[in-house]
Amino acid sequence: MLRRRFSSLLAACALAAPLVASAQADFPNRPLRLVVPFPPGGSVDVSARMVAKELGTRLGQPIVVENRAGAGGSVGSEAVARSAPDGYTLVWGTVSSHATNMALLANIKYDNLRDFAPITQLMEQPLMIVVPASSPISQFDQLVQASRATPGKFTFGTAGVGTTGHLTGELLRRSVGLDARSDDGLMAWNVLDPLLGQSPGPEFYPVRRTMEALAAR
Repeated sequence: MLRRRFSSLLAACALAAPLVASAQADFPNRPLRLVVPFPPGGSVDVSARMVAKELGTRLGQPIVVENRAGAGGSVGSEAVARSAPDGYTLVWGTVSSHATNMALLANIKYDNLRDFAPITQLMEQPLMIVVPASSPISQFDQLVQASRATPGKFTFGTAGVGTTGHLTGELLRRSVGLDARSDDGLMAWNVLDPLLGQSPGPEFYPVRRTMEALAAR
């Protein structure tokens, strides 16, 4: 595991269509739905469920978390954009679902500025670079040098095209000459895989998930 950490651009925001409900004195008077546009068990999902539990207690209504993953967060976000603008359906937005996807994906069917009203920024989290447990690499410079010495050998895992991990890897390719290609088949949610030596190259993970995986070993 590399000791140097890279900050991601992740800013998880709870978003809703125009908050007409804010004018209702009895809001909320029924359960709310929080769409997490990423798979269960990842750092986004875990964080969203923690917030949903506390927020539901404070509001006096349960918040039902629904995972609708796909296309870097676009699938779930589109579903929320099409929902009734009554404040009862929220989406846990990220830098990919509500920023980079607009520039990277051709068929986005929602407008991140027009179709959502930001409520608050909830969190930021750095990324950690991990390598297989059996790897002799322990420093970032060693990783770069090894990748240059064996062009085309290294791959890095991502949670999909346009996600923070993917863009971080591409940034390192351009800025420091890391010779590695993105492999979306190495899903970054499987955080134990590289730590147990089952992944051929570096992967980019949120620090929280990495430390949880280490503690579980």
